[in-house]
Amino acid sequence: MGAGVLAIGIWMRVDETIVSYLHVVNIHQSDPLIDHAGTIFIVIGVLVFVVGFLGCFGAIRNSQGILFMVSAPTTATHVFQQGRAFAQFVDVVMQSFDQEIVCLS
Repeated sequence: MGAGVLAIGIWMRVDETIVSYLHVVNIHQSDPLIDHAGTIFIVIGVLVFVVGFLGCFGAIRNSQGILFMVSAPTTATHVFQQGRAFAQFVDVVMQSFDQEIVCLS
């Protein structure tokens, strides 16, 4: 997974004609994020690749320290995602209550 994301990031940084593919995903060529998307993909690809490698290496070597180095960021990421999903749910519920209150008054 990490190697695939890394390869896409390198392709985005190297290929000059990448903007010709943007119509498929409905992104405008003048979007400022396009300039940084390749770098973001490279960074995320490297991080996923390193975590995956350390997980496999720790499992092979039966090293609790290396496995903890893998499980700690994975757990932190999971907790962050759950917290963000809960915050989004609360935001949607509060917006629906606001709309109902406005309709009732």
